[in-house]
Amino acid sequence: MIFLKYTCDRCQLEAPYWHRARIYQLADEITCPLLGERVWCNDCNTLRSAERFPPSDYLQEKIGRLQGGELTDREMEFISLLEMSKEERIAELLQKAMTHLKWLENRQSPPRCLECGSTNFVRIPERWDVVDDYFEHPGCGGTFHQTMQSFAREIGIPVYDAEGNRLNDF
Repeated sequence: MIFLKYTCDRCQLEAPYWHRARIYQLADEITCPLLGERVWCNDCNTLRSAERFPPSDYLQEKIGRLQGGELTDREMEFISLLEMSKEERIAELLQKAMTHLKWLENRQSPPRCLECGSTNFVRIPERWDVVDDYFEHPGCGGTFHQTMQSFAREIGIPVYDAEGNRLNDF
């Protein structure tokens, strides 16, 4: 888990942000990674993570690649760790990708704040090309600048249902 702290140069508000792993629990006990993005949640009135859905064309390409018997180098690395054959790994990944795509097509609600469940948030653009990570403080007019970064070990992984509702307390 990565911890970042931002401080507003106008009002001096400090906004903590935790970037952590999360998963969805989908049908038939299949899990898939929950992609998060940095947002300003208007209901929490602070920085949070919100759901970011994968593009369906990415999942369709992955399904086509797996149906053709192809694994990426990263997917291949796990075969020996999981003590399974290439065919077993392809079948497992194909089932997950198809479930993930079906979930995405059937999802009813828009992306949610992963803390309060609100859909009332503003996306914060990622700035990977600059040394100083900064963004506008909504409602204040100041600018948040990153003032701290640290790493921590996670105790557990938060789990969410198919509609983005949190299922556990991690």
